[in-house]
Amino acid sequence: MPQRIPSIDRNHGDHGRVPDANRCVHVASTGPSSDARTASHDSDFPQKLLEFIRAGWLDRPIEVRPQPAVTHYARRRAALSGAFPGETLIIPTGPTKVRANDTFYRFRPGSDFAYLTGDHDPDGVLILWPSGDGHDALLYTRQRCSRETDEFFRDRDGELWVGRRHTLAEKTTELGIDTTPLAELDTVLARCAQGRTRVLRGLDLRVDAAVPATGTRDRELAAAISELKLVKDEWEIAQLQDAVDATVRGFEVENNHLYTADVTRTLPVSGTFSPLQREVYDIVYASQQAGMEAVKPGVSFADVHLTCMRALAEGLVDLGVLRISADEAMDPASMLYRRWTLHTFGHMLGIDMHDCAAARPERYREGELSEEIDTLCATLNSHQT
Repeated sequence: MPQRIPSIDRNHGDHGRVPDANRCVHVASTGPSSDARTASHDSDFPQKLLEFIRAGWLDRPIEVRPQPAVTHYARRRAALSGAFPGETLIIPTGPTKVRANDTFYRFRPGSDFAYLTGDHDPDGVLILWPSGDGHDALLYTRQRCSRETDEFFRDRDGELWVGRRHTLAEKTTELGIDTTPLAELDTVLARCAQGRTRVLRGLDLRVDAAVPATGTRDRELAAAISELKLVKDEWEIAQLQDAVDATVRGFEVENNHLYTADVTRTLPVSGTFSPLQREVYDIVYASQQAGMEAVKPGVSFADVHLTCMRALAEGLVDLGVLRISADEAMDPASMLYRRWTLHTFGHMLGIDMHDCAAARPERYREGELSEEIDTLCATLNSHQT
């Protein structure tokens, strides 16, 4: 039997009602946060000051509109849903990371979570709950801070310090996904059926501990998401071009939507290439061009790699550095040319600079290049076998 969402109703107890589409689930907060982040050096304040700080704040709504990629996020979730019918899928983004003591690194969302939701806030967890022939997507996220407690100015995540959070309704409008308070997460995780739940692990220790791992199931979820990314939609291609353009202008490698570029610059230390340096540069450039010319649907990833490597080997032979023939150097039992190049020819780009890293070898480095969406559907469906 498919699982129902174990939602919590403050008046009627536990039930299995699925939220309506494009509706956020609200739970009122009347007390201080039980998991507020404070430290030993935080000050204690007199009651009069606390009462004064809690009162008199202007609560101004903000205008939000759907993100431009909302339909793409929904399509990706639907594809992932189709790969795991009847199973609960849990994808967290992770918390902020401590740099030193009470100083935190700037938060960077979990790549797969952002790929499926567009949400860039910390601590969120996306759960795809089985429902009928598919899944209902529900985003567990932090609510606005109540002004009736001191959470909003004492908590490290309080809005006095990090700025105004979106309401659940605002986040639903912006992301096109149902939202519910993060405070419900522990309860619903405890009710996830082992053997019918998959978790994207290594991002949120709280989630990892709550749902025991079973066999290879979780790795299969990570692989399925990576293999979704092997085919870029038109919006993603535009984001990649934006990241490349920004990197060409400077050294930024990640745009506002987390898409990356990987442009290598080769600069002579003296400011001018010597004749030998120019020859080495030209060998690498020739290898790059040979690889680009080889890329087309139906060509194997390995063949593109070998095309690039042969250009390097032939260049090293011509340079007099490699004192055997290119054929001998390319022999799998030899590969002596790799003394000068330990890398393969390239990798996928996307939300990660090394994108699709969890994809199965036969779908990536041992697979074939394709522009066909049908290939993607077959790839995801194969996770069910």
